[in-house]
Amino acid sequence: MKLKLCTKQWLGSFLMIFAFHFAYGQINVSGTVTDASDGTPLIGVNIVIQGTAKGTITDVDGSYEISVPDENAVLEFSYTGYETQAVTVGSSRVIDMKLSPRSTALEEVVVVGYTTRKRGELTGSVSSVSSEELERTPNKDLVKSLSGRVPGLIAVDRGGYPGSTNDVTLLIRGKSTLGNNSPLILVDGVPSESFAYLSPSDIESISVLKDGAAAIYGARAANGVILITTKRGKSGAPKINLSSTYTLSTLSSVPKLMSSEQFAIYENEIAERNNFVLPYTEEDIQNYAAGTDPIKYPSTDWYDLTIADYSPEWRNTVSVSGGTDNVNYFISGDHISQVGLYDSGDLNFKQYQFRSNLDVKLHKTFSVGVDLSGRFGDRNEPGVDAGFIYKHIYTNFPTEVGIYPNGLPAWGGENGANPYVMSSSESGFVNRLDNNLRMRFSFDWKLDWITEGLSVNGYAGIRRWVTDTKSWYTPWVVYTYQEGTNQYIPQPGFSQQGNQRVLRETFWKFNEQMLNATIRYDRTFGGHTFRGFVGTERFTSNQREFYAERKGFPSDDRPELFAGSDEGQISGGGASEFARLNYFGSLSYDFQKKYFIDLTL
Repeated sequence: MKLKLCTKQWLGSFLMIFAFHFAYGQINVSGTVTDASDGTPLIGVNIVIQGTAKGTITDVDGSYEISVPDENAVLEFSYTGYETQAVTVGSSRVIDMKLSPRSTALEEVVVVGYTTRKRGELTGSVSSVSSEELERTPNKDLVKSLSGRVPGLIAVDRGGYPGSTNDVTLLIRGKSTLGNNSPLILVDGVPSESFAYLSPSDIESISVLKDGAAAIYGARAANGVILITTKRGKSGAPKINLSSTYTLSTLSSVPKLMSSEQFAIYENEIAERNNFVLPYTEEDIQNYAAGTDPIKYPSTDWYDLTIADYSPEWRNTVSVSGGTDNVNYFISGDHISQVGLYDSGDLNFKQYQFRSNLDVKLHKTFSVGVDLSGRFGDRNEPGVDAGFIYKHIYTNFPTEVGIYPNGLPAWGGENGANPYVMSSSESGFVNRLDNNLRMRFSFDWKLDWITEGLSVNGYAGIRRWVTDTKSWYTPWVVYTYQEGTNQYIPQPGFSQQGNQRVLRETFWKFNEQMLNATIRYDRTFGGHTFRGFVGTERFTSNQREFYAERKGFPSDDRPELFAGSDEGQISGGGASEFARLNYFGSLSYDFQKKYFIDLTL
């Protein structure tokens, strides 16, 4: 006992001496961090001891205080938009740091509403992502790659259905209404419903406009604006870029379903609490646990049976760019192939797209641009909707056979609802073909011969989008096992759509035209710079849709409308038109790049 007591006292004394020595060895350093150009205190500057994770930030007065282990410690000062600096502590106990603005950051050109600005001249809230940043991201989905890269932009990923462009919700600074919260998306100035389909290699920059920076777009910009600028050619020898990526995706969380043994015990517990006869004997439970008889005592994991471990994606991109003093070009092609997570592989998507951006200088004061892009998508999925398939993954009993040892599909659930079969082309198919063509013709006319800094710009945007959807639903075949005869009896299985074959074809067509023209002025007098433009924009679109449906097909060999029955056939359609005329303007003034005024109409 005395030995134990002495040991504890010795250990306690050692720890106290060590802690005192460690505390005594620390050096406290304090100071203030300011802007080198005007002496303004900088709030939130990161100060880190190099080689460690220990650090602090400056307060509202630009002041900081930090403890370092010795005089050889190096403090690193970093702040967004400023040059990072490092200093050795040495004998100094007060280190005041002046950070210089990063010239490259201030000179960076950012796309804003109908024009461009240097970042150092911005008065509104604008965030941007460059092509270099997009190329470094491991996620090749353009929308998802913005997550965490743009302040105030929230990307909510609700799935990963192959070929889907609406499974990611974008919110700029949260929700602002109970209705539509989607931001306005413009690709090279032309409205777009999404930009998820674009190839990351085609993107020059992405700008996100918030608050007053988006005001020039009017009510359309109530939820913010996302501006996509595609790449253009530059003078020089041709440059060829080729990339190929192969990725495997999987679910981050998968359900853990009951085994047959667990299910039998669970059902017995329910029956016992309600004074019912136990549905499973102890022998049954032991046989389920043993798993030696997959027909009489199966243990089916419907999720594992239906869903694959990985979803592969293959993407190939090639581009050629270059030009001369008078002609610049950027041409690219992109192919993507995706396979969904159904084990059958019958959920898949293929897309081909091309882009050609051509700039021609016809005169030293007049140039034109001709942009052409196209996207051709082909998506296939089973004839039964995903909701019904997932329902039976969760509700089918594990005590039911999924697939017999000989490979035949079993009954599964109600009406033969076997999710393994329903998630394949045995239940039919839904084939959607998308053809989306976009054209943009622009001009830039410098009118310096009238007055210096005067110019006229304009462009016309045209879009043709056609969607052809063919939905073919057919009952499938499942089997039940007859124990006495050892025969497998085929029976029809069907979903909530019924036990008849159904074919529905839908055709949707969308046409859009956009005309934009602006008169611009940009001139500097001494330290005074005036910029401004006035413009008008005319937008028209029309769409039409029709569909036809027939049932009563004698076989699944001919999924064509003419092969169906006239009885019960339905058809319908609709059309709509939309037009908008806008007038807008902007006036900017700055004095020696220090004081800025922006007015928007």
